[in-house]
Amino acid sequence: MDLQAIREKLQQQRQSYASTPSPPVDWGEIETSPQSSPVAAAAASPHLAQLATTVAQLKQRSRHQTVSHESASHGSTSHGSASHGSASHEYTTSPAPLPPPSQPDSSNAVVSTLPLESPPDLMLHWQRLRSMADRINDLSQQQEQAMLEMKRAAERVAWIHRQQGRGEIPLCDYATAILAQVNQDDQGAYVLSYRPADLYQPEREADDVARTLRDRTFAEHRQASQPGWDDWGLSTLLAEPWSLIRDIWFKLRPVLVIDHRSSNRRRSASLGWTEICFWFAGAVIARLALDLVLAAYPGLWSFVVVAVIACTTFALYRATLAPRIDITLAYRTLLIVAGLIVGGRF
Repeated sequence: MDLQAIREKLQQQRQSYASTPSPPVDWGEIETSPQSSPVAAAAASPHLAQLATTVAQLKQRSRHQTVSHESASHGSTSHGSASHGSASHEYTTSPAPLPPPSQPDSSNAVVSTLPLESPPDLMLHWQRLRSMADRINDLSQQQEQAMLEMKRAAERVAWIHRQQGRGEIPLCDYATAILAQVNQDDQGAYVLSYRPADLYQPEREADDVARTLRDRTFAEHRQASQPGWDDWGLSTLLAEPWSLIRDIWFKLRPVLVIDHRSSNRRRSASLGWTEICFWFAGAVIARLALDLVLAAYPGLWSFVVVAVIACTTFALYRATLAPRIDITLAYRTLLIVAGLIVGGRF
């Protein structure tokens, strides 16, 4: 085996590995550390360390074979014995060579190439991936805030138009607005998806705050009420119907608000089925509660009749004689009266 040829071939491969350039980085915000240079990455590779060890062993074996060949080539006996003794002494005093590693034949002497990316470059790409995911989420939040500002501006313009008597004008339709987001699954992989834009969060928060304040005011009012109120038993009598009406109202109100604001179309004179059922059912329940109150206090009947007549008269005025005609109020009043009549049949 020609050891000199193998040694030269391994040295050439080592130089070619050391001159391999690092993969290009397509962003300029992250500085490349000194350890990510091609020479340092190649020197730190365990495969190149094995190649260096193999080259050193081959050099040592070649040196010993050269010394043995020279010692055997001398012709004279005395000079040959002296030379042989000195060579043997040099051979015995020199360190024992390491066992040669398992080498394939010359046809398979070419080793595999290094990976395209060293670990420092891989960390840089991971940092860029995480920064891009955070940037997408930040841009999504900024876009949602811009949508909220646009919605407020559209509502302000619509309110000004109503004040000027121009009616409801459709300005924006943001019912199908979506935003991009990046999440991580259970395996840690990044998932790019979409989510609907939450443009009604301020309204829900305002409703929650108003409900909390109403409940607190109602509780304080019950605690500060006069003893005669509880002695009459009117609060106990109205507690269950009032709680039922309030629960129905809080369940139907978000549906009405979303149905009205998501479409954002001009109101027509007719009412939707959801609003019709709400006013009619509320009137029926109110009539049942009113019958219980009137059964306990018949003297309140005249006040109830006066209140119903006043509300009906005001609705007719708004529907016929008012400067700004509101036919919807008349329809609601008609539904309330019909519900009161139907509730009295039970």
